[in-house]
Amino acid sequence: MTLPFEPVQARAVIGASLSIMDMVSDSVIIVDYYATGRNGYANLMVGMVFGNILFQVVIVFLQTRGIGSSRWRAFFFDSLAAVTFWKPGLDAWRVASGQEQQPGAAVDPLTEMMFSKVMEMVFEAIPGMVVQCIAFVESEEKSKTAVLSLLISAASTGMTSTVVMFDMDVDPTKRKNNPKWMGLIPNVDRGLAFGNLFVITTTHILAKGIITALLVITNSMWFWTYVACDYGLYLAYKVVRQDLPFFVPVPAMTTTAVGVVWRLFEKIIVDFTGCFHFRLPMLTGGSWFMFDLSKAQISVLVVAHLYNEYCEVVDGTKMESRTVWTIAIGLFTLWLVSTSHFVFRVAVPKYRHTLWSTQTAWQTSCAYFLENEDDKKRVVVFHQNRVLWEGRIGAEVKAWVAESWDRWERDDPAWLKKIAPTIPDEFLPRAAAAKLGGARERRGSAAGSVRESFRASDMDREEE
Repeated sequence: MTLPFEPVQARAVIGASLSIMDMVSDSVIIVDYYATGRNGYANLMVGMVFGNILFQVVIVFLQTRGIGSSRWRAFFFDSLAAVTFWKPGLDAWRVASGQEQQPGAAVDPLTEMMFSKVMEMVFEAIPGMVVQCIAFVESEEKSKTAVLSLLISAASTGMTSTVVMFDMDVDPTKRKNNPKWMGLIPNVDRGLAFGNLFVITTTHILAKGIITALLVITNSMWFWTYVACDYGLYLAYKVVRQDLPFFVPVPAMTTTAVGVVWRLFEKIIVDFTGCFHFRLPMLTGGSWFMFDLSKAQISVLVVAHLYNEYCEVVDGTKMESRTVWTIAIGLFTLWLVSTSHFVFRVAVPKYRHTLWSTQTAWQTSCAYFLENEDDKKRVVVFHQNRVLWEGRIGAEVKAWVAESWDRWERDDPAWLKKIAPTIPDEFLPRAAAAKLGGARERRGSAAGSVRESFRASDMDREEE
């Protein structure tokens, strides 16, 4: 069975359409909250919208920072699009029209759209979904408008999560550069795989949103204790395994802070969407990913029991036990069936190990160098945060660069000009460092480091 989801352009347009529908439904529900005197919920959702806009503008700033004389014009144009809520449509149009990466831009249009959608999930979609779930559970009258808004929000976030996983996994360049990790989605019947993933993520989002609401309403102290323990355990797990740093190159002094913030972001996304892309070792890692998904789904049944047993009735707004169990068991069953079908019937068997792998980010980073003989593949180590590999294989990498540099300059491979600005000064021969000169200013900022890393990682695509 082949479903019409294969073209990237079609998925981008569908995703943007759902995003715009979500924005409209959220606006309607906010007006309804104000009209019915639930100002607290309305204010929270408005705050989330403005928080998302702020981070969208930050992404625009990083994206346009290096494009030269037209930098400020591009920044104001895209910022205006973010503030006026039509940035999703603009991003979709750029992808659908095949627009290429603008010279000096940090990333290509598709990757920019991915980052924008991830920030949207973290700062608006997920918290907004939770607020709507709490308001829905507490309300005496379960209006059709509230139900429709919930379903649209879940579908929009589910589409975003699915697109992130799908496009990253099937991208030819990423499969070529990461043959051990990219390839979980088969080359045939990809429409079926996309639909399967969409059902998994949307079901997971609905279940997580509803149980979060039920636990908050039952006992808010239980909720915050659970969150503190759960997220604290995850950070401790990463620290113990020396896996806290973010894999993108950032200044050493910011590595810990950026690492903590990013790990919290990815934990939120995995908890509330179950996005399979985050199973990769550079992110949560396969073993923790499956543990987190299983824990989240088991908690659906546990929280349903706690709500029915311990939630005190307030103004007759408590949901009936039968209704709660029907929702909980229904969502749990649908998630279990769809996930089992994807893992054991759809996913490529060769890559199932990525779902329970214990490999860390630093082990993967080192492997780029240690497990390859081809120079073009080995230099990928410089796309990674040096904190992950320098203390382990730094001496070997430095010796390899010193031994190879004269040959690289003589042969002038296509990738050299792109990778050279990402190589730290200490790893270059003194004459080469002096010759590169102009790249030093770019490497002096976090945004520059990130931008150069993404440019280098896309070099294969540009060559093709």
